[in-house]
Amino acid sequence: MLACIGVSWFLYNRASTTVNPFNAQLLASIDFPLYYPTRLPAGYHLDTKTVGKPQDGVVVLTINGPKNQNIYMSQEIRPGTFDFGGYYNNFSDKKLIVTEAGTIAVGHIDNGYTSIGSLATSRTWVIVNTKASVDLNQLTVLLESLATSH
Repeated sequence: MLACIGVSWFLYNRASTTVNPFNAQLLASIDFPLYYPTRLPAGYHLDTKTVGKPQDGVVVLTINGPKNQNIYMSQEIRPGTFDFGGYYNNFSDKKLIVTEAGTIAVGHIDNGYTSIGSLATSRTWVIVNTKASVDLNQLTVLLESLATSH
């Protein structure tokens, strides 16, 4: 039984970690820090093919999960005059966590159909969202694990 627990722990930890997905060209094209998750929910992996810049000042990536249940992440420069508190008031089941990097907010929108998370650092705004059955605690862990790429 201990061997099964040990193997399960090893596989979970091995599959749930990531490395920096941003290439030098992308990093040189923006003027704010980019973040990537170092811990993902079980069964999820970062799809490096989805890393992109769909418009100037916005970087996106997809975290693929089982049964095509994806978590989408976008990042942009933190807006100077945005009411984050008012925005977070639109979340149901809202939970706020203050970290060294900034405040993390997680909750639901769209009448509970979409789970959403946000981290507003001093320079970058990171947003994750999913319609998958991802627990809000898992989104919190994902946001708490963000590492900066530069």
